[in-house]
Amino acid sequence: MGFRDLPDLRRRYFGQAGELANTFYIPVLSQAVSYDRQAGYFDTSSLVIAAAGIAAFIHNVSRLTPPRQPPMRLITGATWSPADV
Repeated sequence: MGFRDLPDLRRRYFGQAGELANTFYIPVLSQAVSYDRQAGYFDTSSLVIAAAGIAAFIHNVSRLTPPRQPPMRLITGATWSPADV
Protein backbone atom coordinates (compact mmCIF):
# COMPACT_ATOMS: atom_id res chain seq x y z
CA MET A 1 0.00 0.00 0.00
CA GLY A 2 1.22 3.50 -0.80
CA PHE A 3 0.35 6.86 0.68
CA ARG A 4 -2.07 7.55 -2.18
CA ASP A 5 -4.09 4.52 -1.07
CA LEU A 6 -4.71 5.94 2.41
CA PRO A 7 -8.33 7.07 2.80
CA ASP A 8 -8.95 10.74 3.55
CA LEU A 9 -5.33 11.88 3.05
CA ARG A 10 -5.42 15.66 2.45
CA ARG A 11 -2.93 18.19 1.10
CA ARG A 12 -3.27 20.51 4.12
CA TYR A 13 -3.96 19.93 7.79
CA PHE A 14 -5.05 22.34 10.48
CA GLY A 15 -6.06 21.77 14.06
CA GLN A 16 -4.94 20.42 17.37
CA ALA A 17 -2.04 18.01 17.74
CA GLY A 18 -4.26 15.05 18.63
CA GLU A 19 -6.37 15.54 15.52
CA LEU A 20 -3.26 15.85 13.33
CA ALA A 21 -1.85 12.68 14.85
CA ASN A 22 -5.01 10.69 14.15
CA THR A 23 -5.68 12.04 10.66
CA PHE A 24 -2.11 12.34 9.34
CA TYR A 25 0.88 11.21 11.40
CA ILE A 26 -0.35 7.82 12.59
CA PRO A 27 -1.75 6.65 9.22
CA VAL A 28 1.24 7.92 7.23
CA LEU A 29 3.98 6.78 9.64
CA SER A 30 2.29 3.37 9.82
CA GLN A 31 3.15 2.93 6.11
CA ALA A 32 6.51 4.77 6.00
CA VAL A 33 10.05 3.37 5.88
CA SER A 34 11.79 6.76 6.16
CA TYR A 35 10.88 10.08 7.75
CA ASP A 36 12.52 13.48 7.36
CA ARG A 37 11.16 16.50 9.20
CA GLN A 38 12.19 20.11 9.53
CA ALA A 39 10.22 22.19 11.99
CA GLY A 40 10.91 25.34 13.94
CA TYR A 41 8.83 24.08 16.85
CA PHE A 42 8.96 20.35 17.37
CA ASP A 43 9.50 18.61 20.68
CA THR A 44 9.28 15.19 22.22
CA SER A 45 5.61 15.68 23.08
CA SER A 46 5.00 15.61 19.31
CA LEU A 47 6.65 12.20 19.18
CA VAL A 48 4.52 10.97 22.07
CA ILE A 49 1.32 12.09 20.33
CA ALA A 50 2.31 10.16 17.19
CA ALA A 51 3.66 7.14 19.12
CA ALA A 52 1.33 4.57 17.53
CA GLY A 53 2.47 5.61 14.06
CA ILE A 54 6.12 5.72 15.12
CA ALA A 55 5.87 2.20 16.56
CA ALA A 56 4.55 0.92 13.21
CA PHE A 57 7.26 2.94 11.41
CA ILE A 58 9.98 1.27 13.52
CA HIS A 59 8.47 -2.13 12.71
CA ASN A 60 8.46 -1.30 8.96
CA VAL A 61 12.08 -0.17 9.03
CA SER A 62 13.21 -3.23 11.01
CA ARG A 63 11.88 -5.51 8.26
CA LEU A 64 14.01 -3.87 5.54
CA THR A 65 17.11 -5.75 4.42
CA PRO A 66 19.44 -3.96 4.70
CA PRO A 67 17.75 -1.42 6.97
CA ARG A 68 17.78 2.20 5.82
CA GLN A 69 20.23 4.36 7.71
CA PRO A 70 19.18 6.69 9.18
CA PRO A 71 15.49 5.94 8.82
CA MET A 72 14.38 9.06 10.74
CA ARG A 73 16.02 12.47 10.56
CA LEU A 74 14.71 15.48 12.48
CA ILE A 75 15.80 19.10 12.26
CA THR A 76 14.28 20.92 15.22
CA GLY A 77 14.34 24.28 16.89
CA ALA A 78 16.16 24.97 20.12
CA THR A 79 13.18 24.10 22.35
CA TRP A 80 14.40 20.66 23.43
CA SER A 81 15.33 20.31 27.07
CA PRO A 82 18.38 18.28 28.13
CA ALA A 83 15.98 15.45 29.07
CA ASP A 84 14.45 15.54 25.55
CA VAL A 85 17.87 15.25 23.94
